[in-house]
Amino acid sequence: MSSKKEFRYPGVRQAMDGNTAVIMCERESSDAAGAYPITPSTQMGEYWAEEAAKGHINVSGRPLIFIEPEGEHAAAAVTAGLSMTGLRAANFSSGRASPTCTNRCIQRSASD
Repeated sequence: MSSKKEFRYPGVRQAMDGNTAVIMCERESSDAAGAYPITPSTQMGEYWAEEAAKGHINVSGRPLIFIEPEGEHAAAAVTAGLSMTGLRAANFSSGRASPTCTNRCIQRSASD
């Protein structure tokens, strides 16, 4: 007697790269993104921008917000600012400067 196990959420098998897997999850769980497209994260910012332009609604029932500033430091500041307003925000930048700038932005806002 062979019984096939059924899963409540079986999903759909797809072949994809890591950037696509990340953005497919991120677009559902976040409200906004600040991204300065730079290799290798360019694809994530582009995909987010496409979904925002299509009017994608995330699991919170909100349309996606996309801001593309002029550099990595500005992307970190934008993401920090979006988070400070209560939005779940993501930063799709791959430069070493992003963590440093984020720390500086937080230190500055705490000292103001």
